[in-house]
Amino acid sequence: MPGMRIDVGGIGKGYAVDRCIGILQSLGITHALVTAGGDSRIIGIAMAVHGSSAFGTRTDPNKIVDTAAAR
Repeated sequence: MPGMRIDVGGIGKGYAVDRCIGILQSLGITHALVTAGGDSRIIGIAMAVHGSSAFGTRTDPNKIVDTAAAR
């Protein structure tokens, strides 16, 4: 179609998230949330908080720094 363009930015962000997860796993990290402008991926087990997953920090795992709604 004339004037139509394909934006591959979403594909690039998804690829970047997948690569980051791969790097973290290769370093032995088993629990992580990686997000890049709406493209997200979670590995491991997170605490359940009201139907969502909550994420803490390595220094204070009881401090919630982010949440993700369960699907």
